[in-house]
Amino acid sequence: MDPTTSWDSLRKQACGRIGYKIGGVSIHAQVHKHGFCKVVYVQTALVDFYSKVGSVDIARKVFDEMLEKNVVSWNSILSGYVKSGNLAVARNMFDEMPEKDVISWNSMVSGYGREGDMEQACALFRQMPERNVASWNAMISGYLDSGKVELARSFFDAMPRRNNVSLITMISGYSKCGDVESAKDLFDQMGEKDLLLYNAMIACYAQNSRSKEALLLFNKMIQPNVNIHPDKMTFASVLSACSQLGDMTSGSWIESYMRQLGIQIDDHLATALIDLYAKCGSIDKAYKLFQLLQKKDLVSYSAMILGCGLNGRAKDAITLFEQMMEARISPNLITFTGILTAYNHFGLVEEGYKCFNLMQKHYELVLSTDHYGIMVDMLGRAGRLEEAYELIKSMPMQPHAGVWGALLLACSVHSNLKIGEIAAKHCFELEPDVGNIDAQLWRIFEFVYPSEADDIEEYVMVMLAEKKIEVSTWISKISVDDGIRPNASLSDLGKLKPVFKKDGTTTAGNSSQVGDGAGAVLLMKRSVAIQKGLPILGVFSQNLDEGFMSWKNSVAIDKILIRRYVALISMGDAIFLAVNIVASALNLISGINDLLFLLFVAIKVSFLSFVLGRKSRIELV
Repeated sequence: MDPTTSWDSLRKQACGRIGYKIGGVSIHAQVHKHGFCKVVYVQTALVDFYSKVGSVDIARKVFDEMLEKNVVSWNSILSGYVKSGNLAVARNMFDEMPEKDVISWNSMVSGYGREGDMEQACALFRQMPERNVASWNAMISGYLDSGKVELARSFFDAMPRRNNVSLITMISGYSKCGDVESAKDLFDQMGEKDLLLYNAMIACYAQNSRSKEALLLFNKMIQPNVNIHPDKMTFASVLSACSQLGDMTSGSWIESYMRQLGIQIDDHLATALIDLYAKCGSIDKAYKLFQLLQKKDLVSYSAMILGCGLNGRAKDAITLFEQMMEARISPNLITFTGILTAYNHFGLVEEGYKCFNLMQKHYELVLSTDHYGIMVDMLGRAGRLEEAYELIKSMPMQPHAGVWGALLLACSVHSNLKIGEIAAKHCFELEPDVGNIDAQLWRIFEFVYPSEADDIEEYVMVMLAEKKIEVSTWISKISVDDGIRPNASLSDLGKLKPVFKKDGTTTAGNSSQVGDGAGAVLLMKRSVAIQKGLPILGVFSQNLDEGFMSWKNSVAIDKILIRRYVALISMGDAIFLAVNIVASALNLISGINDLLFLLFVAIKVSFLSFVLGRKSRIELV
């Protein structure tokens, strides 16, 4: 063959590999000019070039003009139809081929695999007269893309020979389905590992929120005893890991290391840095780097919009979203997370609703629980608690604690006990050990008490006694002097029955009469009374008579009770306490009989009723 012809063929192949369409078309013109149109190698190169740049119709025209075709010519046009997704025409071409080689079979198997038609792929695989590693890899990729990891692994295990592509394909498949441990086991089984394997495993860790492990493996890779030099793919993954951790220190070191190795920061790496800066709070630095991007794509816009939303730059996030729409770039789930966060920050509920509905109806995106959580928070901040609750009930998936927590927080701000109770129940069921749940409930109780005291008592009985939750927030409001440990659990509280002793002091004793719920209600009532400045006479006693009898026998008022009364109760309670002190003194000095004591008791109860105005506020348990 003429050297010039060979050179033209090579140049067409090179243009096809890099997608340089204008260059390839120019060479095609030169082919016509110099009369090489009928050379099979040149024509085959043209078919291959047009197939690779997506111009299948032109490739077919060149193919049909060929007087002589070889198996490479057939494979080139076959590959073009397969890559364009036109499997029906590809199958016709495949069936018409006078001669097929393993590449022909592999093209069709991989084509069916990409389309998810594994039944046809498997049928062709069985018919293959010969198979190579690429044949097995095509089947593994097809099953992984279809979500059939077990079948993919069975083909992997049955392979007579594997290469790095086989391992990387399986690791990537495990990564997509979140099975990091299986990916790690596969990685560890390999004796000698190269850069591509390390990249696959580091990416697996980073994509599954195992950021620390990604950084540890990266650190191991660059050690002198391993001495594998990272590339752009490695750095993109480790920068993503730093972003997830919010670790600007490690991120800055990695950026310096890149420059030290002479790695040129392209748009892909720049986007990873933008994500890092934005999530670590350096939003101005991220914005500056974003402006320097040669081509702003979906990933870069999404990273920037989310960063602005998370850092309170709502106006910038909205502006970027509008620019993205003008550039006709379709947003993804991350983009909508950022813009919804921005709308939430500004309190733009109606705009948020439009955006929320746009995701489902126009872009047909599957909303995550996080998107619902942002909307619930947005509605809750606006006081639209009923709408927020209805939105949660309409969720197609199970809401996580973050969604219910957003509703509970809104209920605490707007003092809605009814919906707050529902939200709290779900929060306790999903995350019973989270301490701030009862803090939010306390805020609601503090606002509505005592007008809904009966509801509170019933709530405490059900929520605290049955769920056996920690009530550290409420207990911390009760003095340690009462013999109750801070952070005591409900099982401890159920055994306590605080009563007055004859010497006027208080204690917490065991009682079989007070169950877990009753003990919790007793403490709840006492802590609420203290917080609201209400009289707490007899709150430690289970019946009125026992409380009064203990006061009759007292000659010295407990200093702790005096301090608490003087500091926390109303003036009416203080006056009433003084009456009790005088009564006790008279009883000692002149030996006033029991009749006089009962008279003082009657005055005491009448005075309390007058001050408080209604029975529900007399804390005589």
